Amino acid sequence: DEITDAFIDFSKNTQNLLVLNIDDPHAGELLIRTTDDKSVITYSLSPSLTDYRVKSYHETNEGMSFEVEHRGRSLGEFKMQLKGKHNLYNALATIIVASELQVELKQIKRGLLSFKGVKRRQEKIGEINGASVILDYAHHPIEIETIIDEHKRKKGKCYVVFQPHTYTRTKYFWSGFIKSLLKADSLVLYPIYSAREKAIAGITSKRMAEDLRKMKKVCYYSNSLIDIKTYLSYFVASDDVVLVLGAGDIEEFRGVLVDKNNHYS
Repeated sequence: DEITDAFIDFSKNTQNLLVLNIDDPHAGELLIRTTDDKSVITYSLSPSLTDYRVKSYHETNEGMSFEVEHRGRSLGEFKMQLKGKHNLYNALATIIVASELQVELKQIKRGLLSFKGVKRRQEKIGEINGASVILDYAHHPIEIETIIDEHKRKKGKCYVVFQPHTYTRTKYFWSGFIKSLLKADSLVLYPIYSAREKAIAGITSKRMAEDLRKMKKVCYYSNSLIDIKTYLSYFVASDDVVLVLGAGDIEEFRGVLVDKNNHYS
């Protein structure tokens, strides 16, 4: 409720135009409470009575290709180097804002295609046995579930290396993490990134791994990134994908991945 109120307060500061994702379950409340003196443009990824929508989309080797409609009129095909529904939403919102600012359509398409994304958001950092290793900042159960679901639609197995972020968040979202991580085919857990916090008794990645194993999920725990690389190198096949998830120092796995001298014989 507080998060919704914060977005409502933020949107009330908008002087002229509110661009609203109508697929969001909280958008209706925003629509009712913030539209007194401003225009509203709505958008969606599904067939609906919105101003803009993505009519169709598909993944390519390079990213995604999709068609956009504005009030029933096609704006043509757009391409980008990113994948995932969340990036489709972001791209559509960007297209709307740029269009409202009178940017030419061909310039919007060119700019979108040239955008390579940001670090730690579905960033490919290398390969293991020919399988892509993807680094992502996801550290909330819904984020984790979304990215796993996206990659499980593809061939091969989905391996997840996860580092929980802070002890309080891990304690609060414990059941949510269990639920989302169960979607992976195989798991590796790395110690909690403490950030500014002191440890909480019983709240550890090792215990989370034990809970997951009780649910018959293949789950390995290690406090060594080199060991994790060795473990994955033994099992991962070329059709698989490895997702390295978390907002802490799990990012250091990119250095381990490219170092040819840190594996065991």
